[in-house]
Amino acid sequence: MLSVKAMASLLAFSSIWLLMEILSWSYHLTYTLFGGIGLLFTLILALSFWHFKEKTEQTKKLLSGNVIGYFMPSLFLVALGDKFSLFLPVF
Repeated sequence: MLSVKAMASLLAFSSIWLLMEILSWSYHLTYTLFGGIGLLFTLILALSFWHFKEKTEQTKKLLSGNVIGYFMPSLFLVALGDKFSLFLPVF
């Protein structure tokens, strides 16, 4: 028994083969068709997804100044990984 992923692959490859070999469609036209179908599915799924009301406002602050200053030495050494193979975690 085949998995769903294998069945989808067989369907995709066989339909591409059918269009290009049997019906003599061009490469460009075949992949434009399947790209359009994929875009259509994406738009349908994006528009049909439920949107929930937010109960609390999201925090928009990434890092405070104290946190950046606390971890800066270790981040600097990681950024220089090619020249220095040393990482000193700050605890």
